Amino acid sequence: MYGMAYGVVDTVERAVVAELSGTATSYGVYHALVGVGSLVCGLVVGWLWESVSPWATFGYSACVIGVAAALVPVLIWGRSSASEQ
Repeated sequence: MYGMAYGVVDTVERAVVAELSGTATSYGVYHALVGVGSLVCGLVVGWLWESVSPWATFGYSACVIGVAAALVPVLIWGRSSASEQ
C-alpha cells in the first residue's frame, strides 16, 4: 500500500515539475529540494525522538501535516484565481 501511495504522489509531483518547466535543471532542483527537505525533517524528528520523547515526534508530525492540509485549498484557490486573470 505504501508503494502504491508513493507511486501516485511521486508521479503527480513529477508531472507538476514537467508542466511548470520541463527542463533537466528543474528536475535536478526539484530532487535537490526533496533531498534537503528529507534530511532536515529526519534530523528534526530524530532529535525530538531522542531528546524530548516519541510523543513529541508524533505531535510535531501531526502539526506539520495539519498545516500542509490546511494550505492545500489556499494554494489551489490562489492558483485558480491567478489563472482566471
